[in-house]
Amino acid sequence: MGTMFVKIKILPRNPNKKPGELKPEIEEIIKKFNGSVKKFEEVPIAFGLISLVVLFEMSENGDTEPIENAIENSEEVSSIELLDIRRAVG
Repeated sequence: MGTMFVKIKILPRNPNKKPGELKPEIEEIIKKFNGSVKKFEEVPIAFGLISLVVLFEMSENGDTEPIENAIENSEEVSSIELLDIRRAVG
């Protein structure tokens, strides 16, 4: 059984909230679905709005949809976008 890397962009509901404040909740959701966060990155979009991009690892037999839905249903999240999925080689 292999692994894959998934990258998701998350927009906070409140534009005044720092995206870094979402990290613990996002990490907990990913762990709940047997994933492992590898990296968080804050990426400016426009007009002071900053997104949170998370890179995580999970089983390639898993489905990203439950993780995406759980993150999107968070009260602090406005929207998410799946940016990339890659099979881990090594």
